[in-house]
Amino acid sequence: SKTIDNTPPTVSSLTVSDTLISDADAGSLFWVNITFSEAMDTSVAPTITFDPSVSTTLTNAQGTWASNTVYKANYTVADAGVDVDDIDVNVSSAQDVAGNTMTAYNGADKFSIDTQNPTLSYAVLDADNDGTNYTYIDVHFSEDLDASTVAYTDFSISTTGIDVAQVVETSGSRVTLRLNGLLRTGGSPTIIIDGSVADQAGNTLTSGSITINTYRISLNAGWNLISIPADTSNDLISTVISSISSNLQIIWTYDASTNTWSSWVNGDGDTFRLEPGKGYWIRMAAADTLVGNYNLTALGGTSPPYVTLKAQSWNLIGHWATYNQSASFGIYGALRSLSDDDVGALFTLTGPTTGYQPVLGQTMTPGKGYWLFLESTTDKLYVPNCST
Repeated sequence: SKTIDNTPPTVSSLTVSDTLISDADAGSLFWVNITFSEAMDTSVAPTITFDPSVSTTLTNAQGTWASNTVYKANYTVADAGVDVDDIDVNVSSAQDVAGNTMTAYNGADKFSIDTQNPTLSYAVLDADNDGTNYTYIDVHFSEDLDASTVAYTDFSISTTGIDVAQVVETSGSRVTLRLNGLLRTGGSPTIIIDGSVADQAGNTLTSGSITINTYRISLNAGWNLISIPADTSNDLISTVISSISSNLQIIWTYDASTNTWSSWVNGDGDTFRLEPGKGYWIRMAAADTLVGNYNLTALGGTSPPYVTLKAQSWNLIGHWATYNQSASFGIYGALRSLSDDDVGALFTLTGPTTGYQPVLGQTMTPGKGYWLFLESTTDKLYVPNCST
């Protein structure tokens, strides 16, 4: 009797030469080896596709049958500056010697491509500054870095006399640096890449610079209780809020001395001011980030700012510092200008749906606003206890 073969061939195994293609692989060959379950018709090449498509990286495709069960496809790797994870390899159309077309094969998550070099995203004063005569900054990159490639000598500061002294931490895409002195950010100083840092795939960044922001305040859609940890009162409000102007709906503030609210919306003119030490309610149409470069005090001849708190009243205040401080009355406390007997309560908004949280004895955070109840029978001055 005659045996009839009508069983479709299948892929027994599929291997690739590299599970992660990076910059270092540019110009080299990448291959895909496919082993079939039976002898194949070597006059019919399989169709190989990638999902998602990686045609800008894998070029000059060539394939050959290494035997009647093994097909090898070669590609030249190009640096296309892309980052693509978990690429599938699909195989179809090959036929066995009996003419049966193979069962289509899907090889899931066979390799990834990262030929995208990291870039500088933003830099900002670090909220965990310890309040000493040093400045800590957080430098954020577009992707996670290889911590072993990051050294303090890779960075410099545009301000004369201020240098990077230490890499405090590299965590994911963030590098925290300690500078050797106090950096005033009102003049928009920059952090500069002088050396070479690399991402997890070994792709490097060898140049670039970006402004070190005084603050970057994350705002939710809806209501936010904020403050500005710098003196923006001499600048037009349209300038101060320019980074969020497309999503800003309204700003409210409260004057305890007159028990009155005042507000500002885009188009109201520029008489309204955002002042340090005061709190503000901001309503946003969508989430956004308020970014600024200002100092808290001017150099020489100008007294530090202050806010007069109304006795026996709720006062809407802000946090002066660009870094976290204890909500306490001690030598390093944010409330040092007041006393325990003066303050009855201190609350901040924890989120748009979670309500208020008591803060006394905990932490006051840059960019947040606070409700403070002054128990004192006389008005008190609330002044900064921080570096400028």
